[in-house]
Amino acid sequence: ILAQGAKQQQTLILAKVSAQTFTVAAPENMARFCALLMAQALAIVTAVNDVAFTIECDDGQGKYGVYFTGDFSKPSDFEKYVDAIPNAMGSKVGIKGNSGHGWVVRSTDLKFRVGLTLELAKDNKYTLAIKNLGEDSMGVRWNNAEGAATKELKQHSAEAHHVASGNPVRIGAMQGKTRLVITVHDPPKAEL
Repeated sequence: ILAQGAKQQQTLILAKVSAQTFTVAAPENMARFCALLMAQALAIVTAVNDVAFTIECDDGQGKYGVYFTGDFSKPSDFEKYVDAIPNAMGSKVGIKGNSGHGWVVRSTDLKFRVGLTLELAKDNKYTLAIKNLGEDSMGVRWNNAEGAATKELKQHSAEAHHVASGNPVRIGAMQGKTRLVITVHDPPKAEL
């Protein structure tokens, strides 16, 4: 008899819980919520790659990995493998992405690491930011209308410049060999 009473009480408790889950009311602005959700989904689907660049191996000595790190204006620990640049001189990989997003390029021995951010700027130019993530200083050779200038980037320092499409930026030892060449390209126009 006791077991029968416990079973009956258990059934009664489950029935109450079940009834409570069905009494949850939908938010008053459900139509607005659905519209916002649809707009976000449409924005994601129609997003275009508005920046493009190539990373070229210029030393023929090391293999490099390229990793997407997301939107630099919203820092996180996110990192996604994109591609590898073989250790053959002149090997390159093309990258397409959104303005303001970042990538990390590093050698397989992790001694050479560089962070890149590319943003659209005015007059068909781009802002390329380079950050030295390695432990040794590196040289960055910027090409512009006035000529070329090499800047030293010490450990964890960064520098940004406006670059035109097709102008290579060389990264390597301050007085030594270039390791990587970054070239910004105008992304292909979407077909209508």
